[in-house]
Amino acid sequence: MMYGRFKCNAWIASDTYEDMFGARCKVGTDGGDIGAPCNRVITELGAGAYQVPDLDPGLIDAAAREVAADSSRFRMFRLTYALFERAWSLAGMEALLAGMLADPAATAEPFGRITEFNLRVLDVVLPHGVEGVYVGDDWGTQHGLIEIGMDAYSTVQPEIYDLSKLKRDYGKHLIFWGGISTQQFLPFATPAQVTERCSQAIRLLGNGGGYIFAPTHAVTPDIPVENVQAMLECVRVATWRGKR
Repeated sequence: MMYGRFKCNAWIASDTYEDMFGARCKVGTDGGDIGAPCNRVITELGAGAYQVPDLDPGLIDAAAREVAADSSRFRMFRLTYALFERAWSLAGMEALLAGMLADPAATAEPFGRITEFNLRVLDVVLPHGVEGVYVGDDWGTQHGLIEIGMDAYSTVQPEIYDLSKLKRDYGKHLIFWGGISTQQFLPFATPAQVTERCSQAIRLLGNGGGYIFAPTHAVTPDIPVENVQAMLECVRVATWRGKR
C-alpha cells in the first residue's frame, strides 16, 4: 500500500507552519504528525465569512500521477483534515461547536465550502485510477460506529472495542484497519507481548479476510524499535503461513 497527498505548508517559525487554508499549527516534541492549531482563520461564522483557497490542479495532478505510477501496490490518495477537523482548525473548536448549536445555518457554510473544495480535488485525482481514497477526519467518537457508506473503518482501537464482537457484528460490511494500540500498548509492552497481541488481532480480525494490519496511529518516538520489529515479524510469519 502507498499513500499520496498534496500539501502546501510554509514554515513561518522553527516550530510553526501555515497550511494552504491559512491555519497555523505549532508542532511539539512528542512526535505528533500534525501539531496544535494556534490561530483562528474564521473569526465569525456566517455567509461569506470564509473563502477556501484557490485550487492548484497542477499540484494535485502531480501528486496523483506519482501515486498512480506505482502499479505494484495498492494506491491510495489521502484527504486529511477533510471536513470537521478542517472546520474547527479554521474556526476554533469551541466556536464551531457553539455555532452548530446556536446557529446551524451559519455554521453549515464553511462545511459546504470545504466539501466543494475536496470534491474538486477528487475530480483531478480519480481519473488517475487509484484504488482508494483515504478520508482522514473525526467522523464520530471513541464510542461510535455509524453507517455512512464507507468501505474500511480506521482506526480500530482495541482499548475501546471487543475485537471479536466487532468482527462478528460488522465484519460482513467493513474492512477493519488498525488493531494495535499506540496509545496504551505499544509504548509499554515487551516484544513478546507485542507478538502475542499482534497474533491475536490477526486471528480475530483477519478471520476470513477483511483486515488491514496496522498500529492505530503513527508510530511515535516513545515506542521501542524492538516493538516495531516484533510487529513486522509477526506479519511476516502470518503472511508466510497464509501462503502455505
